[in-house]
Amino acid sequence: MKHLALIAMLGLAACGNGAKVTSGEIGDSVTTAIALADGAVELNPVISWAGDAAPIVSIVGKQVVKAALIESGYEAETVNAISNSLSWGATCNNLVIIGGGTGGLGLAAGLICAAVTWEPIT
Repeated sequence: MKHLALIAMLGLAACGNGAKVTSGEIGDSVTTAIALADGAVELNPVISWAGDAAPIVSIVGKQVVKAALIESGYEAETVNAISNSLSWGATCNNLVIIGGGTGGLGLAAGLICAAVTWEPIT
């Protein structure tokens, strides 16, 4: 539990440079939590070690990665938009899995959702 508190603190600190929690990231974490509670297994090897805490680790980890990208010179708006679209893709995939669909159908739904939620940066 101490590790999760440290991860959460790092994630919150990362938000000071323009990284923000997006609707897609919240959707991904919420639907992941629901799927895990229903007995699904987290398949992302980057966060699967966290077990039931994977949704928290995921959302905080995204903030840390986005902060690093912004610090290295990427536009905050672009970084947040890309993360939002990809996270909506993960959300849609999770919804298909929760609904009893297959991984292939989840992947297709995820790709469509990511494309539909993409916000071009002008």
